[in-house]
Amino acid sequence: MTTISFGRVEQHIDMCEDNLKISTTLQNQDKYKIWDNILYTLTYQSNQAGEA
Repeated sequence: MTTISFGRVEQHIDMCEDNLKISTTLQNQDKYKIWDNILYTLTYQSNQAGEA
């Protein structure tokens, strides 16, 4: 299990939420895809941080 700085994750989530607000005109299906991408990105970054 990899531990990462919560502040860094929180900052990333804030950035993603801003991107979601910009994308509010998308269909719900597309919003779900965006969230999948956010979760994937967070997981990927946490794994990379563990390997660094």
